[in-house]
Amino acid sequence: MATWRRRWAGRATQKRDEEDTRWGTGPTRRKTDGSKVVGAKLASATVDPEAIPWLLLKAASTTGPGAFADVTYVQRLRTHGGLAPAKPGAFDGPQALVPYSAEYLFYKAK
Repeated sequence: MATWRRRWAGRATQKRDEEDTRWGTGPTRRKTDGSKVVGAKLASATVDPEAIPWLLLKAASTTGPGAFADVTYVQRLRTHGGLAPAKPGAFDGPQALVPYSAEYLFYKAK
């Protein structure tokens, strides 16, 4: 019996203020202005057992002169969905696209 494992394909995209932002592996958040933030997990909390956990990430690195250049922390809140299917896959290596929604907050030091 195969088990599911999480794989971030970097396909989650959102439109806000006419700017595209995209998650990648790491967790990495990129913006079309060329900036990027890579987070390191500090804490997580399972608020809803049917959704991926809320997260607190510390910026491990930032790149570029854009919106994410000075980010120090990222929070993922109000998550819905995103959990692996309850039933195991029929063979090793199956993939399932699992939708989720969340609110992301980005913090900068003053």
